Amino acid sequence: SGKLAKIGSWVVNLGSKKTVEWSAVTKEIHGVPVDYVHDFDKDDYFYSFEGSVMDIKQLYYVVIRYKKDVDVEFNIRTYNDEYRWVRCIAHPEFNDKGKCVRIIGTIQDITKQKEEADRLKTAEKLAGVGTFHYYAQTNELYWSEIAKEIFGIEKEIYKFEDYVSRIHKDDRELAISIYQNSVANKTDFRYTHRLVMDDGRVKYANFF
Repeated sequence: SGKLAKIGSWVVNLGSKKTVEWSAVTKEIHGVPVDYVHDFDKDDYFYSFEGSVMDIKQLYYVVIRYKKDVDVEFNIRTYNDEYRWVRCIAHPEFNDKGKCVRIIGTIQDITKQKEEADRLKTAEKLAGVGTFHYYAQTNELYWSEIAKEIFGIEKEIYKFEDYVSRIHKDDRELAISIYQNSVANKTDFRYTHRLVMDDGRVKYANFF
């Protein structure tokens, strides 16, 4: 299943001689042969290049210094000079004296997901369509950039009440009723109502 999802594993041993172990999928993601043995001191080739936002040594430092897992996304340069997006999760292991002896982790090729996300953003912008995600348990709303523009908001996270406050007072009761009915019956919803901006402008928004 890891191969199908393009998720590889890796281990950095931090003994007197630092060694690195890569799984077959990790080697595939980096574009190296199956018999390739990675040298700890050659990390810079894959992770440090012009325009790179990730220095792998910094990742190691954060994991060891703060004794916690790290979950990040960044670009790598493969052995064949191709560029891929990856998601990397790192976990430190310490001995009884509190010294980090190894870092274990996973690496996933997320290039296709990133490309799809970029295409979706482009389509949203062209169509004037935004997306949002509402988490009922925490009462948090997450907005796409286009949705933020439509609603005239800047914060990353909003509460449901923030959304309600944007609804025109004459549309508010019906909009809330439609939403509550959709949640109660686990059905899709589609409705149009007015939004009132901070400067008094009124927009019509279609929700589906």
